[in-house]
Amino acid sequence: MENILSSKMMDNWEEHFYQDGESALFNSVTEMEACSEWIPGICAKDIRLQAIDGRPMFLEEEVRQYHLPSADLTEETALLGTDLLIYTGVPSRTGSLQTYELVRNTAMDGIGAVAKLYGSALSRMDKSLYVETMNNAFSVAKGTALGLMRYGKLSGLQSGADGGYMIMPISKLLDIAADCLTRRFRTAEMVNGYNTHGFTSALWKLPDAQNRLVEMYQDALQRSGNASQYAVNYMPAVDFHSSDTKASCAVLDPVFILPSGVPVHFIEGVRIKHLKRGQARDTDGLKLFAEAADNIYAKFEATAEAIQNLSTVKIYHPANCVIKLCRAFHIPPKYGQAAYDEAERIALGNSYITAHDLYIAMNEILAEAERCDASANVINNLEESLMRIVRCDFSEHDIGGVVAWKDENNT
Repeated sequence: MENILSSKMMDNWEEHFYQDGESALFNSVTEMEACSEWIPGICAKDIRLQAIDGRPMFLEEEVRQYHLPSADLTEETALLGTDLLIYTGVPSRTGSLQTYELVRNTAMDGIGAVAKLYGSALSRMDKSLYVETMNNAFSVAKGTALGLMRYGKLSGLQSGADGGYMIMPISKLLDIAADCLTRRFRTAEMVNGYNTHGFTSALWKLPDAQNRLVEMYQDALQRSGNASQYAVNYMPAVDFHSSDTKASCAVLDPVFILPSGVPVHFIEGVRIKHLKRGQARDTDGLKLFAEAADNIYAKFEATAEAIQNLSTVKIYHPANCVIKLCRAFHIPPKYGQAAYDEAERIALGNSYITAHDLYIAMNEILAEAERCDASANVINNLEESLMRIVRCDFSEHDIGGVVAWKDENNT
């Protein structure tokens, strides 16, 4: 394919930002939103999918037949993306025709949600069977949907059920987060950021608050009565992420950055759902996020309590516990092995370690994923797994004997 498409139009577009890159991240998100359009009132029953081929002998006819905006973007969608079009019943960009739109991969979860069809079997279907199955579901679907067009493709589809989707522009959420952190902690320095069609994140460290928040951390360890194998002098930080292509949350988490650069999450921080359900009709999601973000210091206090609780739990078989946790939370051995090695290292010469120290060791999983150049999606999934692990009962996974990464019941 002739490479004349803007990189931001392609499904695999992503941008990474590092120290001193805050303004560049904010500009990237603002530009992305300027090339986005929300389409309300899509009748779910009218939606239809259509597979495309995209090969040169079919491309020109497909562009003409379905009134598609660009042959190059159509080819990219067919050969490197979803190879799908969607008909929404909404008039075309010119207003003269009802037409199909190219489907971006970020819209696939939303398409399933609106059709009320889920499951891994769908991804294994032949494309023609998948289209037939989804269209049968759409033919009896109820309610309306909200679409998001971005850089020439349908990039998100939100169901009108469950109270409806609440639009909170990512650029506004970032502004609120940055302003709140500056007011609460005087200095907030962006460590890194990330932006794609379907996910935006930013990590800010809080150097002016380091002394008092690390002291809070150390006091929590001391109250537990169990010493840590780690010298705790971490950097407190706040981790932001959100998506406007799926029914997720605007998130602001208190974290501590390890020497490896990995941010450790001990609790869930701010969570504001992109859903109107349970909210007053005139509720402003951005206002809710701002009010919740204003209490971020209290979240660090809750983090200290979680650290104390973890430090009271004794783990007698740390390496085995790592394997059991990785199995239970679907973390591949190629990343989990680093946590296993770290757990063995800190346990050497000790009769036990605490669940706090084991959890710190488990975060080597993220460091290993970074070393392996894992995709942002993989790293995000690993972070979510670790957030579930920190809330589990570690003792249930602390068993003796020989525990291997794979056995007859876990291959």
